[in-house]
Amino acid sequence: PAFSEESEWRLISYFIKQGDDECDFRTTPDRIIPYRVFDIPPKETGPISEVILGPKNITPVDVIELFLKKCGFPGVKVTRSEATYR
Repeated sequence: PAFSEESEWRLISYFIKQGDDECDFRTTPDRIIPYRVFDIPPKETGPISEVILGPKNITPVDVIELFLKKCGFPGVKVTRSEATYR
């Protein structure tokens, strides 16, 4: 119930194992992760109205706000979740 506030959306995209699929890659300390870039065109009201940072997210709120603004989503409300994992 604590996470119902998130109203989370996720895009799922399947990769073709033969390797002929278009994707980019990012690395973490222990793996390589394929991903796709999806353009989300800004609308008059914007597709993103609020971002709630999870309990373990360490990114400062102002950094998220600047990132959203740079990506074409100014004025998005960014808050920290009141939920905990315990």
